[in-house]
Amino acid sequence: MKGVIINHAVDGKERYGFKSLLINYVLIPFRSGILGLISFLAVLIAAKYLGFLFGSVDIFKLELEDLYLSFIGFGLVFLIKFLENYGKLHPESNKENI
Repeated sequence: MKGVIINHAVDGKERYGFKSLLINYVLIPFRSGILGLISFLAVLIAAKYLGFLFGSVDIFKLELEDLYLSFIGFGLVFLIKFLENYGKLHPESNKENI
């Protein structure tokens, strides 16, 4: 046998291994979510620091609410990346019913 073609499709649907599902649905969105958290936190810190420099705020301090807002950034970016990967792996769900 010179070459063997292995088809992982069952009933026309391609199967995905646990490792690829873990990477596409957990690790990649989590990494992107962390970057979203960091970027939201950086914007909040920069805005508070500029407010402190210009004198509109007397004390430069970070509060717990700032961290909560950063977690909103994590959730948004995680969800966007998760749905993006879902659309790539399941193109049949992207078809419009006309």
